[in-house]
Amino acid sequence: MEAEGGQLRSREVDLTRATASGEGEGASGIEVHWLPCRIDHDGEARGIETYFRSSVREAGEEEAPQHKEAYLRGRHLKGAELPLPDGYAAVVLEKHEVGGWTDLDKSHASWRAAGACGPITYWNHTTNPGEADPQRRALDFISFQQSIM
Repeated sequence: MEAEGGQLRSREVDLTRATASGEGEGASGIEVHWLPCRIDHDGEARGIETYFRSSVREAGEEEAPQHKEAYLRGRHLKGAELPLPDGYAAVVLEKHEVGGWTDLDKSHASWRAAGACGPITYWNHTTNPGEADPQRRALDFISFQQSIM
């Protein structure tokens, strides 16, 4: 529950579908890509294979193994897979209609798990993925936080 303008708003997250499909890498066949851009679209992406193809290449002398390369609308991207910390799962959520409303500005918002995914692939514009990338540090923080608790 959260307060907004003196009113309490309810939030729900239903993870039944994700946990029923199992945990672990590619549990629901969903691939998650963390792109270095803003996309003004909220919905399904059709025909993404036409515009976004990634390939894995072997490590060079200055690179870590299993870097990925892709081009998205002519922009060169370099990426890597981020494994999830032990004991954690990534869940993709979708808005769930409750009481005829899907708009988050209404009094009740609900989310349902569309599925679970394995590692997250993150992308940089033209630099090779590295240990100092904020995406990698964000997931490293989870492991660090667990060690001090």
